[in-house]
Amino acid sequence: MEKNVVETIRSLIAILNIPVTKTSIINEVNENPNNENLFGISEVLSKWNITNAAYHLSPAELDNDFCPFIAYISKGIKEYEFVVVKTIDDKEVTICNENYKNKVIERGEFNKLYNNTALVVEPEENAGEINYKANRQKEIAESLKVPLFILGAVLLLSGFFIQNRAFSWYNCLLLLLKSGGLTTAVLLLVQSIQSDNPYVKTLCFKGKHADCDEILTSRAAKLVSWLSWSEIGGFYFGGTFLLLLFSYTTPGVPETLAVLSAACLPYIVYSLSYQAFIAKKWCVLCTTVQAVLLAEFFANLSNFSNPLNHLTTVGFYRITISMLMPVLAWIVVKPLFKRSGELNAARKTLAKFKHNDELFKKVLSEQPSYNQPNQDFSIVLGNPASKNIVTIVSNPYCGPCSTAHKALDEWLAVSDDLQVRVVLTNTPQSSEAARHLVALNNTGDAELVKQALHDWYKQSKKDYPSWAKKYPADLDSVACDNVLRKQNEWCESVDVRFTPLVILNGHQLPESYVIEDLKYLI
Repeated sequence: MEKNVVETIRSLIAILNIPVTKTSIINEVNENPNNENLFGISEVLSKWNITNAAYHLSPAELDNDFCPFIAYISKGIKEYEFVVVKTIDDKEVTICNENYKNKVIERGEFNKLYNNTALVVEPEENAGEINYKANRQKEIAESLKVPLFILGAVLLLSGFFIQNRAFSWYNCLLLLLKSGGLTTAVLLLVQSIQSDNPYVKTLCFKGKHADCDEILTSRAAKLVSWLSWSEIGGFYFGGTFLLLLFSYTTPGVPETLAVLSAACLPYIVYSLSYQAFIAKKWCVLCTTVQAVLLAEFFANLSNFSNPLNHLTTVGFYRITISMLMPVLAWIVVKPLFKRSGELNAARKTLAKFKHNDELFKKVLSEQPSYNQPNQDFSIVLGNPASKNIVTIVSNPYCGPCSTAHKALDEWLAVSDDLQVRVVLTNTPQSSEAARHLVALNNTGDAELVKQALHDWYKQSKKDYPSWAKKYPADLDSVACDNVLRKQNEWCESVDVRFTPLVILNGHQLPESYVIEDLKYLI
């Protein structure tokens, strides 16, 4: 269901042409405690200023004026999924999600599937993700890591072949097949441990006739309880790749590779037969492996002969070492992959646990309580009338305070029911910057103060002279002295011992929570 929610939101965002990255969608869905229902989707969309509302609408009430909207439809007995309805008229409906890409179905068929629930959206003018350009650049850079790694590997391997005078079109064909098989085998190994990996999910999709999870979790996917065919495939492609790369000119190695490729033929028949006649569903990665194995067999036909007639002691040693290395590497790497998968699952569980509203209220009520600072000596951001009051005690030169203010900036940008009160600690180091911020606040220009705070805390290395030049202020006023005195008195009254100190509606934020968590709880 989680993938369905992510892809449904992605489809909606794409149709509306709203700037939001795929990474942000995945992160927001993963962190939302209601990520499998319409309420969770509504919360996620609201983060990006996409106004929305859920309605109980009968099929007869639906028309194209609502489009695009999210509908809840049946996909089987007691099974449902979300889809984006892109267009709808009396005859046809166009729907989108991870299984349907602009699929057109008859209106009558849609009416039977439709569950009378629709989420209607109306994006605001500023709809979209904060810092979209920077986040998109990071996403593109992240997506290029694997292709660039593969390109670099190909260039290095080509150089190796040329240098060792082993370069030929035949060797290139074998290397290409081995590389493809090894890449697919690695993806299968990743899927076997982290079935929710987004990259593998993209390649190994689930559909009417395709379901990688069903194939790879079946009993047929394992030779014995502790050894899967995916692992055997990884050992085979890893070992033979090393042989081809470093020992192909060694007597007996080409013949050994040919014999090993022939030994894989029964497995091809076994795997394809199971998928076609027993499971009646296909695994994209599995069938890719079968295709590579079959192509390898035909590519190696010219090398078929008894390898023992050519094998030397050196050749036997190299074959043994090459085939054992992937096995030994997997013994070391597998536990690390498992821990990583368990950690990701634990993070999701923790997020749902932390974002439980009732639990949070109970934990918050048990925290130390404080008298909230008055508005007259606080720097007030957001909605001054909001009853959701976040007080943050900051030091202008505190690193963690910069992180906290960044989170508050992002939250304020998407919420109109939040009041933030900033109190500054006045130490010898911070007195000049604190006084300047207070002086700016005394001008009554809320937007100016908000921007000045943002620009101050976003500096990795605080440069007061340059910042002060951009935001000139009267630092000698009596009003500044009065505000700073009241802030100091309040800090002493509540015994501020560290910064940032975050207080929500009069209670200190629990240690296990951070400001980013509050957006799911208020």
